[in-house]
Amino acid sequence: MKIHNTTGITLVEILVVSAIFVIGLSAMLASAVSLFGYTSFSGDFFIASHLAAEGVEVVRNRRDANSAAVPPRAWNDGFDVATVSQAIVKPVFFNSNFTGSFVIDPVSDTIDACVSSNRCQIYFDPITGVYGDAGMQAVISGAVPTKFFRLISFTQVLCTASLAGICTIGDLIGTTITSTVRWRQGMSLKTAVVSETLFNWIIAP
Repeated sequence: MKIHNTTGITLVEILVVSAIFVIGLSAMLASAVSLFGYTSFSGDFFIASHLAAEGVEVVRNRRDANSAAVPPRAWNDGFDVATVSQAIVKPVFFNSNFTGSFVIDPVSDTIDACVSSNRCQIYFDPITGVYGDAGMQAVISGAVPTKFFRLISFTQVLCTASLAGICTIGDLIGTTITSTVRWRQGMSLKTAVVSETLFNWIIAP
């Protein structure tokens, strides 16, 4: 009677095991790459959302400062839609130190043109943590360009018939501020947007 040795591994079995291993490894690598991309997007989106919210906050602070000025300025001074439809915000420095305030600088770009030309690219100072425009480099040598671009847009809010008795129909009663931040991730452009409507709450004497 012949006895066959069944403890060995055939070439076919080796190929099958290798194929299963390769398939499993490929799936693991694909998952790792996907997770890395998602993590990268989440971090960038967090920063972009903060920058977009900051743009709206700068305009809101200007509205509040207008009412506190002596003598008071027009409630929408600095962002009057009649003269400003898009703008970038620039940090104000004194003796190379950030003062905590910003100026609203009108531009004529759309967000697409702004990104293409780099005119609204945001710069960052890693020492102070301040984000601003390219002009920061003239004040802070360590300011570096980021992947982010920000543009602020302004839209009129007029009094309508539904508010008759509260305001005069057709009068300007507010401005909608739309702060758009874009950044490049891979081959595509991502966008974060924060929008808020500011109203004229200054009551004339």
